Amino acid sequence: MNLIKINIIAPLFFFCIVTSCIGKGDIFVGIRYGGHYSDAFISNIYSPIALDKSPLLGYHIALSGKFFVESITRLLPGLQIDINYTQKGYQQYFTESSFKTQMFYLEIPFMASLVFQIRKNKEQVFINAGPYIEFFLFQNNTITGKQIDPDEKWYPFDPAKDNIWGYGLKSMLGINKIFPFGQIQLDAGVSYTLSDFKKTKELTFDIPNNTHHIVYTLSMSYYFLVR
Repeated sequence: MNLIKINIIAPLFFFCIVTSCIGKGDIFVGIRYGGHYSDAFISNIYSPIALDKSPLLGYHIALSGKFFVESITRLLPGLQIDINYTQKGYQQYFTESSFKTQMFYLEIPFMASLVFQIRKNKEQVFINAGPYIEFFLFQNNTITGKQIDPDEKWYPFDPAKDNIWGYGLKSMLGINKIFPFGQIQLDAGVSYTLSDFKKTKELTFDIPNNTHHIVYTLSMSYYFLVR
């Protein structure tokens, strides 16, 4: 619980320090909610591992802060930091059964932002990109059908043995509509975990040593002006 509190407070503190140091500009705070497709790349760099699997439909909710520097042009550079509660995972199919794993993370992206004003104080198009860190919270596993044969290629995540934190890259493209009461934002994005979620010490040919999450998102946000 203390680690979760630190993970929430630290990016907010960092955002406040950065925006204070940059100087004049607009600060927005808001909340984002959306759905996504999540999948996982599970392979071996020395030998192919064929798995019959499919992506999962999930959801995410985030507390978000963004800062934009004042500019005399239509382009506004800025910074966006989120605290994102998100679900990742995949579904794998076997001869007479299937396995679905839903892995829940606290994800903190630090993204540079560039906004183009279509009509000043009316509509904006933006692109965000940057790194993120993630912390595993819990998981839900479901087996449907018969018990999975031990001889099947099955590599479930084990938080007691595998990596409970990771890092990756995230990008977003979207549009803002500005109203007197705040901003409504629609965006689509993708995030890819550069780190492996499975911890593999042995360099063998029969177990995965290359395991990454990928998530395709569609979100709606509301922001209000703080400064």
